[in-house]
Amino acid sequence: MKTRIQDPQSLRALFDHHETLRAVVDGVLEGRLGRAWVWREPGASPRVARLDLGCYGVFGGDPQAPGAEELMRDFAAWDFHGLFTHPPEVLPGIGAGWGEALTRVLGPMKEDPMTTFELAAPDRAALEERCRSLSEGYALVPFDRQLAAELDLDLAPHGMQAFGSAEAFLACGLGAAVVKRGGEDGSGRELACAATPYSIAE
Repeated sequence: MKTRIQDPQSLRALFDHHETLRAVVDGVLEGRLGRAWVWREPGASPRVARLDLGCYGVFGGDPQAPGAEELMRDFAAWDFHGLFTHPPEVLPGIGAGWGEALTRVLGPMKEDPMTTFELAAPDRAALEERCRSLSEGYALVPFDRQLAAELDLDLAPHGMQAFGSAEAFLACGLGAAVVKRGGEDGSGRELACAATPYSIAE
């Protein structure tokens, strides 16, 4: 039967070989965000699992294991209404059979290659130069509660879909916004664009 796992770390072996969206995978496995599901057979260790975070569903393990198809169908039936303006994104498990199994259950899948960037210390001088290059009337600022409330479907995907609350989103300490200043005294502001985290992991 489908079961939510309270200790996602126990599933790490099923996801060790995932390289794409590693921050999403580790964020769920570390128990920080999202949910982890398995198909549990009595007296047996899980052979297949699914990690859910925001618009992503990440599969791991054996696509031929009992319950694998049920986990796929369950993901396809999830009601995303009001959360996203685009279909949910699936990351297949590593190994033979996943692509065929997901296509059989979910239908033809569009490939959307992801790029993973090496995390290094930011170049402060380059960031300051980028800030100075903004058009007049615009400013780069950190997120606060007011700006977090402006993250909506028009700007999706964004971190509020993954963190679930403004408090959790702001507590991670990441995210920046470009605001357009307005009003006679320039104190008004409108969110023009946003760069937000979608996960957090070690």
